[in-house]
Amino acid sequence: MRSNNRSIMDEFRKARPDYEALQEIVVPMMEKGIKKSGLGVQGIESRIKRRSSLEEKLNRKRDKYDALEDITDILGLRVITFFTDDVDKVAKVVSEIFHVDKIHSVDQREVISPTNFGYLSLHYICSLPKDQEFPENLTRIRFEVQMRSSLQHTWAEIEHDLGYKNDFGVPRGIMREFAQVAGLLEVADKCFSEIRVKMSNYEETVRREISEDKAYDLPLDTISLREFMQHSKQFNLFMQAIYERAKDAEIIKVSPESYLENLDFLGVKTIGNLLELLEKQQAHALQLFEDMQAESELDEVVTSIGLYLLCQARLVWSSKSEKSILKYFKKTSRNDDQAERRTRRILALREEKHVGEKKSSQ
Repeated sequence: MRSNNRSIMDEFRKARPDYEALQEIVVPMMEKGIKKSGLGVQGIESRIKRRSSLEEKLNRKRDKYDALEDITDILGLRVITFFTDDVDKVAKVVSEIFHVDKIHSVDQREVISPTNFGYLSLHYICSLPKDQEFPENLTRIRFEVQMRSSLQHTWAEIEHDLGYKNDFGVPRGIMREFAQVAGLLEVADKCFSEIRVKMSNYEETVRREISEDKAYDLPLDTISLREFMQHSKQFNLFMQAIYERAKDAEIIKVSPESYLENLDFLGVKTIGNLLELLEKQQAHALQLFEDMQAESELDEVVTSIGLYLLCQARLVWSSKSEKSILKYFKKTSRNDDQAERRTRRILALREEKHVGEKKSSQ
């Protein structure tokens, strides 16, 4: 090892506690910044170079570094996003919480040739801002923040594992295969981002049409059902009536997605069908809820209880056969015994409610 490299290694040994202290500061800052931005990310990683890794880098780079401060990735953070178009959003967050040395930062997306495919990542060289009362010795240390998508991260990890460092180290045929796979990952990254945009546009359309009572023919899916429950005036009045009866019960938010299969089985396939179910069965559904409260006052009420009650009411106040009801519960129960118990419960409720109706009409 060159004497200069030995000097750098000695510097690293002495400075390691500073890097550890810096890591303890910048990682929480990064996590807080991402959380505040509302961005969903796959993960935030950090590491301090191992001594062996630094030694290998110095030997490989030969005369590139004169001092430890010249090496900007001793401490490294990595933010992995789900979507490639979120990389720039993360970069904005990084710029807001750290000082970014744009001159020495590298955007691999811009550096790579337009005719090539390969490693794509945004690398910012950062330091703590000097105007926030951080220890002066820590504000002098530069560190690296890498930002890349999940698929870019997958590519980089595989590339690293296979030891693919440059075009001269890999046979031409294999290098071509590398490029093909990298191209596929780029296309997939782009497609995922485009799908997200389309889903966002669809959500906005569904929300608008439900709010304007124009969504009658919209098919039920995860998005349309969720938006219906949030923005339908009729459904919100129904849920308000349930919550009023629930008194001091805690409201637990849950996804309504699991009820799509139930509703489909009952022939409720569109927003219009769901509105019809609500119109016909909401009084019965509220009656069932009152019965539940009478049996045992509920401490918690899930936000999907409206759908549960409407489905139950449809089964009770209908002419569906026992076989059909059993088939319904077999789709949604843990086992056949549970399905049979639920079926008997519906049949008992049906008999009870019909008897009650006869008495009241006499």
